[in-house]
Amino acid sequence: MENIEDMENKEEISETENVVEEAPGIVKEKKPSELISANVALVHLMKGNIGIGVLAMPSALVNAGLAVGTIGLAVVAVITVHCMHLLVNATHVLCERHNSVYLDYGEVVQLSLLPHSRRFSSIGLKTINVFICITQLGGNSVYVLFIVTSLQQLCENLIGLDWSIYYYVLLLWLPIVLLCLLRNLRLLAPVTVVATVCELYALATVFYYIFRDPLPAISSVPASVSISKLPLFFGTAIFTFEGIGIVLPLENRMKNPANLRGLNGVLNTGMVIVACLYIATGFYGYLKYGEAASIGAVTLNLPTDELLANSARVAITAAIFLTYPLQFYVLISIIVPNLVVPNVVPEKVVLYEYLLRVGIVTISFLLASLVPYLDLFISLAGALCMSSLSLIAPAIVDTATHWEQIGRWRLAKNIFIFVFGLVGTITGTILSVLAIVNKVTHP
Repeated sequence: MENIEDMENKEEISETENVVEEAPGIVKEKKPSELISANVALVHLMKGNIGIGVLAMPSALVNAGLAVGTIGLAVVAVITVHCMHLLVNATHVLCERHNSVYLDYGEVVQLSLLPHSRRFSSIGLKTINVFICITQLGGNSVYVLFIVTSLQQLCENLIGLDWSIYYYVLLLWLPIVLLCLLRNLRLLAPVTVVATVCELYALATVFYYIFRDPLPAISSVPASVSISKLPLFFGTAIFTFEGIGIVLPLENRMKNPANLRGLNGVLNTGMVIVACLYIATGFYGYLKYGEAASIGAVTLNLPTDELLANSARVAITAAIFLTYPLQFYVLISIIVPNLVVPNVVPEKVVLYEYLLRVGIVTISFLLASLVPYLDLFISLAGALCMSSLSLIAPAIVDTATHWEQIGRWRLAKNIFIFVFGLVGTITGTILSVLAIVNKVTHP
């Protein structure tokens, strides 16, 4: 989950002039009082990458098998982290070329394409912002679906309340709307701390139950499954490695940005820890629960009649509930400056922003209601949206930025990443949609 400080930094940046459209090379100043050390940056990087996706790792391995899935997670992790480095390195080159201290993701894409085509550079900026918005909307819909699924399970097991999931969607809508109407991020500052503590508690409880009893033999689950399921695995895996959007804001706030890069820099250190946690959760969670892990989140596999297990469900549900408005802010920070402010008279901007906030929350709830299958929704969101930001765009940016001196091996590697991301996007999206349709028509 993104932290408060990173998102406030984005807010300040969004209020400045457009870096590329109006005046390429505007120097954005950093505030020394807001700069952070490498250790603090490492914590923020890990917090920004460890979210609901880690709970879906056993579900991912159901669509790949124990051996193939474990190796596949490692491969996806390596490629994703490499793409983060591509984005950071390209940003440094473009900042030097255009005399800028800071560029956001959309501006990096725009400036990398500018020497090749002014038209496509403008399209690139808009496309990235659209995909960021779609990604956040899809992620928030996953949050809604996770919360209502957990609430349904808790209420059914604890008080015998046999309600449809749609009743929980209706009950949750108003509290989420009220949270998302808060315009001052500082009012949400305690939220990130509480949510992080709840997540850590829930994750520790999950591992306790995984290892409480002897694990089944490795032969109890398949090493691999049908290749036709791999795109679903890809979508879930990419959804989990969702932190590429926070890398640039995080680097901008570091006292020594060079500490982010390097073999033992913040980026590699943090992402290795995160990847190990993902792989361990997926491996042992799938080994423990087998096909039952396909439910979508491993917390839903915990015993339903034990206080500790139910407390973990409550904790992670509360964490995701509190995280929703933080992730929601990313959408607002893009849509309001680009769509609302230029097209609405100043005295009505706040009114239209409130209407927009209610509308976006409602859309995320409608999406969760239309696709009430947590595992498939996560796979669809990952394949459709996040692979574009995590794989395809960084490969394009690196190629466009270094085009004049790019070597054939570097070009071939970027083409491979682009094709890998594109094929994963297309096949993962198609199979996720087909699986959703099949579940709807044959419940």
